[in-house]
Amino acid sequence: MAEGIPVLQPRSVRKQEFLDEIQALNADIFVVAAYGKILPKAVLGMPKYGCINVHGSILPKLRGAAPIQWAIINGEPTTGVTIMRMDEGMDTGDMILKREIPIEDHFDSNILYEKMADLGAMALLTALPMIENGTAQYIKQDDSEATHAPMLEKSMGLIDWNKSTKEILCQIRGMNPWPSAYTYIEEDVMLKIWSGVQLDMDSDAKSGEVIKVCPKEGIAIKTGDGVLLLKEVQAPAAKRMNSADFVKGRR
Repeated sequence: MAEGIPVLQPRSVRKQEFLDEIQALNADIFVVAAYGKILPKAVLGMPKYGCINVHGSILPKLRGAAPIQWAIINGEPTTGVTIMRMDEGMDTGDMILKREIPIEDHFDSNILYEKMADLGAMALLTALPMIENGTAQYIKQDDSEATHAPMLEKSMGLIDWNKSTKEILCQIRGMNPWPSAYTYIEEDVMLKIWSGVQLDMDSDAKSGEVIKVCPKEGIAIKTGDGVLLLKEVQAPAAKRMNSADFVKGRR
């Protein structure tokens, strides 16, 4: 309320008390961003111009709760934002405006989220006048091209070392900061992996096998098609550290 703007944080968007509060605002338009619940028909029909959403993907790709993370996990070369008119489905409404951004190799979810926030804000400022003056075009999505970006779960961070090095690196970046990619260095000792690089070397070791441990470089592990050097790791009850430093502290 520092700027005199009321903030409503309802546990349910379907309770009559909340519906009465937002109805009293007599708003021309509702804008939704980074909100994981589907708005009921009663809310969608309130504003003069309806409800629009700043969605973090190029629809109809990556509908769902975690489009930014899944764009990285899936190894997409680009992503972006879509300004869309909301309906009762999960990100299925008509599209108004799209803006793309490349996903660079060093982007993790934190970095991409910040860049997408700026991109989404600029796209919204472009779309709102178009909606108000009637020049906005509402384009129906092709459902046959839709993909999904479900909410992340802790179990999704477990690395399958049979996958390619690129796939694992995308998983590490996409799962940063949560739930984080991880592996087990002993049966019950989890090691979180925050970053890594592909090594230009061959090995006939089995996938998941540690093939090199060096106090200067760190830990190299065989993947399904190459070798991955762990750069930044975190052991239980410890801080994040360079894997070379982690090696120095263990036998």
